[in-house]
Amino acid sequence: MTPQCLGGAKHYIGFRDDATSWTELESIKKKCDAFGSIKKYFARCEAMQAVKIKPFRSDNGGEYTSHAFEEFLASTGCNHEVSTAYSQEQIGVAERVDRTIVGRVKAMLNGAQLAVFLWAEAARTAVYIMNRTPTRSQTKTPYELWTGMPAQSLVHLQPCGCESWHHVTKVL
Repeated sequence: MTPQCLGGAKHYIGFRDDATSWTELESIKKKCDAFGSIKKYFARCEAMQAVKIKPFRSDNGGEYTSHAFEEFLASTGCNHEVSTAYSQEQIGVAERVDRTIVGRVKAMLNGAQLAVFLWAEAARTAVYIMNRTPTRSQTKTPYELWTGMPAQSLVHLQPCGCESWHHVTKVL
């Protein structure tokens, strides 16, 4: 993404659980940082869901083809399913999710006339909303399926770009 976001990231890596449609996103400064993000994601999934990731699907990008990455997947017992280069249709769900996130980011930033460097914040907001709204394939929201807790109301959300205030408590 151009320009860098507030935290200095130029890329993001997204994760999607096929069973629940739960989506996560992390901003990264360089593509080589993807491996660390993947390891953290695996640890979060195992801690939260008490299950191991069985297949891990990715494109044929260099960040997914290192020996260290393959060794990590082998150590977790995970099967790496790699798509053929330049064939987005093989990982269609991931491509559609990515396109949805980018479209929503552009709509938020353009609609509120916000600076482009806020793309990472807008992307996290898009994913937050996606996880809390129903999908056609599920009777519950991804949030409900992932956490096992009832759906949260979205009434606390405000239109992108509206004035807001944050109360900072005085430290005594």
